[in-house]
Amino acid sequence: LEKKEEELEEKAKDLKEELISTQLKCELREEKERVREVHEKVESITDAITLNHQDLMPPAQKYGSSLEFLEELTCILTMERKPLASESAEE
Repeated sequence: LEKKEEELEEKAKDLKEELISTQLKCELREEKERVREVHEKVESITDAITLNHQDLMPPAQKYGSSLEFLEELTCILTMERKPLASESAEE
């Protein structure tokens, strides 16, 4: 009975490690996706600024208003990162 209990405890430990590993892989995939999205937005703004500069137009003309441009830029630069599941679990 003790041997069976030890086997079950070992199996539970292995399953817990596997679960943590799977969660971390999932979080990594989500972080990579968020990084890709931010990179695309930054690239888009960079392209817009470059095109506007080539046309000797201020970036605001591309966005309709300087406020719109600044709001978009601020949104990208201050994008909040969602807490990871492992961070939430610690709390």
